[in-house]
Amino acid sequence: MFLREIPEAYKGDFLVAAQAFINADGKLETKEAEMMEQYFIEFHEEPKEIKGDFDEALKHMTGLDKTLRKKLFFEFAALCIIDKDYDAKEKDLLIRTGEAFGIEKVEMSKIKDVAVDILKAYEQIEALFV
Repeated sequence: MFLREIPEAYKGDFLVAAQAFINADGKLETKEAEMMEQYFIEFHEEPKEIKGDFDEALKHMTGLDKTLRKKLFFEFAALCIIDKDYDAKEKDLLIRTGEAFGIEKVEMSKIKDVAVDILKAYEQIEALFV
């Protein structure tokens, strides 16, 4: 949703973090793979293997303005819940990300809830066309 706002210098960091969220529960679900494909499309890049350190990527992304950090937190929250298996490792990673981004826990919860609502709406839309 907000990927076009990410400056070029941070796109690699976003992809490293996204890959860490996908790998957190040890399973690659179809919806997660589709989201990663969408990230490459939005970044106008060919899909490739993502390499990098999550902590370094997270630290670098703290240099973004707070509004964009919140938007990226939203993207990561959606990635965590897209497979309907919000694993404890994903939750821990998401909380670490929110804390690094300077987002209060109450606000993290609100952002995650909005992501849940939006994903439910997408499911309802998809069901209309089956």
